[in-house]
Amino acid sequence: MLDCSFRTPKKPTLKALPIVGILRVANIILRVVARVFFGVLPWRKNWQPKRILVHRYGNVGDVVVAVPALAALRLRFPNAYIVLLTSPGSEKWNLPGAKEILAHSDVVDEIWCYYLEDIHESKRRRRLIERIRRGRFDLLVALNNERQPLRKQVREMVFFRLCGIRRAIGWEVVHPPDCFRRWARKMEFLPQTLRLLRLIRRLRVDERTAIKSAARFLRGSDADASWAETVVAQLRVRGRKVIGLHPGGKTAVQKWPLERWEELARRVKKTGFRILVLGGDTDREWCERIRPYCDGEMFIKLPFGRLIELTRRLDVLVSHDTGLAHIAAALGTPLVAIYSGRNYRYKWDPFGCGRIRVIRADNIDCEGCFLSDCPTHRCMREIDVDRVVTAVGELCACVE
Repeated sequence: MLDCSFRTPKKPTLKALPIVGILRVANIILRVVARVFFGVLPWRKNWQPKRILVHRYGNVGDVVVAVPALAALRLRFPNAYIVLLTSPGSEKWNLPGAKEILAHSDVVDEIWCYYLEDIHESKRRRRLIERIRRGRFDLLVALNNERQPLRKQVREMVFFRLCGIRRAIGWEVVHPPDCFRRWARKMEFLPQTLRLLRLIRRLRVDERTAIKSAARFLRGSDADASWAETVVAQLRVRGRKVIGLHPGGKTAVQKWPLERWEELARRVKKTGFRILVLGGDTDREWCERIRPYCDGEMFIKLPFGRLIELTRRLDVLVSHDTGLAHIAAALGTPLVAIYSGRNYRYKWDPFGCGRIRVIRADNIDCEGCFLSDCPTHRCMREIDVDRVVTAVGELCACVE
């Protein structure tokens, strides 16, 4: 049975009340500025904008957590022409983004991609403004990044007003100031998927239906689905479960120690499960180290269509805090996510309608450090293999 429930975050402690106050004041300022620039939304229940521009920038995880919000807009306004304005960063970085992930999806009608250079260079910025002006959009939906400060959000409002946008919704300050980091570590935050859905709640969207519909809108091509079905069918002999291991991570501090991955693969294989190893170019060395403990199936840098369809058919995926973990959560694939203490608690937890087990170390005094590397790596070393093996076994027992 699908379960979209989520425990409401605890109320902040007394020490965290200044943080709550600062965030509330910042959001009041945002609402006032938005009211000045864009007025108020029509309150008619039958209001149907014909052209909607959605702004969401980022890479794999940033795009995937926004898919339920995009699905909510598609279901709420089925006849609208929806354009996603997105950026994977700089042209030099050559990072994947919405164009690769949503290549075969009909959740949006068109994807407009820009780069940091289009904002920093005046000629390219003017071309981008003119392109948005020609779009003649009735509504802008701003699904801002969770660490975007107040000044950048106000600057973004000014930019879109110059683009001729007359109605807009979105924007929210959720990241506490760094000077309050010690107290913010004790706070609990909404997962990004829920936060983005609640940004557009005034449009009367159905959050539960949107979360359940994310798997339908996140997909590969028919050829990708056929390929993935063949791969999994070859491994699923005599009803054996297929487990995916993804040891990659964006930063070193987000990675569980390699020897723990090797031990996990050895113990999971002993139970009779079949194992797939998944990773990107930068994960090749770790994948090669794990491969001898598995069934020899290793896929490096799969096209996103194949990766999505393969993940959809796994019985369980074990991953760090990665884009693939959010893909599995959106698809409803049972997920064991091994999380470091780099971010604030629950802020980037995977959220979806599948069974999800997030494993993290408790009582870490340096939680929310936002480091890329750590000399002690305590938050990951305190997670033992037994906890992960137990979680995998529990999820496999629930899979029919």
